[in-house]
Amino acid sequence: MLTLLAISGAGVSVFLQMQERSLRLDREKELRLVKAENTQLQEQVDDVTKVKEQLETDLTKAKSDLEENLLQLAKTQKENEELEKAVDQRQDEVNRLSKDLEQIRSERTQLTQRIAQVTEQSKKLQTELDQIETAKTELETKVLELSQGQPTVELEKVFVTDAGASPTAIGAGPEGQVVVVNREYDFVVMNLGKSHGLTLGQEFQIVRDNQILGRVKVEKIYDELSAAAILPPSNKASIREGDFVRAAL
Repeated sequence: MLTLLAISGAGVSVFLQMQERSLRLDREKELRLVKAENTQLQEQVDDVTKVKEQLETDLTKAKSDLEENLLQLAKTQKENEELEKAVDQRQDEVNRLSKDLEQIRSERTQLTQRIAQVTEQSKKLQTELDQIETAKTELETKVLELSQGQPTVELEKVFVTDAGASPTAIGAGPEGQVVVVNREYDFVVMNLGKSHGLTLGQEFQIVRDNQILGRVKVEKIYDELSAAAILPPSNKASIREGDFVRAAL
């Protein structure tokens, strides 16, 4: 009986030991599993931490890129505004140049018309000049003829015979009388010339009955005759052949 009890006790003891060992093994296995799970969880935490850090880095970079993009956008908008303003200014300049071009074309047309008018006037003036040259040639021929047939005039005394009047002494100095009057071209021919000491530009008074009718200016001189332009405000309508001439004071 005791033996059975001893065997039973030993069996129980062995069973308990085996059960304890099995329990310990299970606990160790669970511990290893927990450690493995902890290691895996730690690795996951580390991975999550790395991902978080990478996300934070990416977020910081994204914020920086966003700020840079916003600045670039603002710069681009400003450049667009300046470009639009420049385009508007260029358009205004084009419009102004178009108006200037139109005005230049109008002025060119007016200038062309004016040139045509001036050309026509020039032709008329040339015709008148030719007529004047012809009259001048005829006058010079007449003056030359008069000069060749004109007696020498003494400087001390010049006697002029008027119809119904007796000879009158003019006095000393370059004094004489009008021998030709041309009212169309406003000049007279006097019986005074180089031999009487006349000079170009010299001025004379035209006198009749002690009344001054006008003034003339010598423009052409011959030996015994000279041509002088009638100066304003002379009364050229009243000047006639035979009027006295005397040096202007």
